[in-house]
Amino acid sequence: MFSPLVRASSATVLTSALVLSTAALAAAAPTTTTPPALQSQTSSSQAASSKNSSNYAPFDEPDKSIAFYVGKDLTADGHPLLGGFGHEPSSHWLEIVPNQTHPEGSTVTVGATEEAAMPGKLTEIPQVPETYRYITANYSEFEGFPAPLTNGGLNEHNVSARDVWSNSREELLDMTPTDQTGPSYSDMARFAMERSTTAREAVDVLGGLIDEHGYTTYGGNSHLIADENEGWVFVEFAGGEGLWAAERLASDEVRVSYPGYIHDFPTDAVDGSNPDYLSSANLVSFAEEQGWYDANSDETFTVRTSPPQSLTSAPWQTQKTLPRTATPSPWVKNWKNSRQCPSKT
Repeated sequence: MFSPLVRASSATVLTSALVLSTAALAAAAPTTTTPPALQSQTSSSQAASSKNSSNYAPFDEPDKSIAFYVGKDLTADGHPLLGGFGHEPSSHWLEIVPNQTHPEGSTVTVGATEEAAMPGKLTEIPQVPETYRYITANYSEFEGFPAPLTNGGLNEHNVSARDVWSNSREELLDMTPTDQTGPSYSDMARFAMERSTTAREAVDVLGGLIDEHGYTTYGGNSHLIADENEGWVFVEFAGGEGLWAAERLASDEVRVSYPGYIHDFPTDAVDGSNPDYLSSANLVSFAEEQGWYDANSDETFTVRTSPPQSLTSAPWQTQKTLPRTATPSPWVKNWKNSRQCPSKT
């Protein structure tokens, strides 16, 4: 799968597994473990001096981050399962963040600096009066974003989240301003934990943040979010246009995000009335303006055409032999020999 950013192939990869339960979160004292020495491998993309996608070499091998959701109807104990794996080559530490109240007028810093692989500006956005308790694994470096960084966690309301890569098409990378502002992928994961009592509310929180403040990207990303009853896929796009899309996952569904994806998207869902799909108001209209989608000739509006068929037959591993069967997507690089997973029914 194409990745817009170059990562050093020799980077040391630290892996960890963490099993979370509501009981464990409730019993744990609000504390932070002392992080190890914050040493990391610097990727070659961080040293790039040019700021458009033509200077980022394609990532010829599949990325190493993954997320998965199993609805409660499909598990032995009737509880949903959300998990994932990341490949951030840096130090990690566990943190239990307490419930907090914040004075009126408080702000929080979001975004990236000019040192990031895709540079941006740090800005201040309003803090909410109360943020919820959650457990997470922080880490110290990824593509030049300021630490501490997180991919998600589990909060006191049983909302869990895990971010995973979801690369945008090259045109959107080229459109991304070098002074981009707004929350980053890590900021979004943290806000989902701090501000949400359900998975659906997390979608509203993240979508509202992008709508109001923009989004700072490293080339496209997604979040897999779940509560006791359902899951949601939330995809954020590069480009500086505030583009995002979300799909509901029912209690009898399984989703593996590798990368994060949404297939066919109902175009009338942009008005917010569809119970299973949500998006930025400009998701479809922007694609039409760019000539990437034509309602008169395209049968479907497809967000992504090339998620993997399985972990052993991903299109990027066997792309010379796989036939193309998917409707072209306006959002993702359309590989000549990619194909689409079966659509949800």
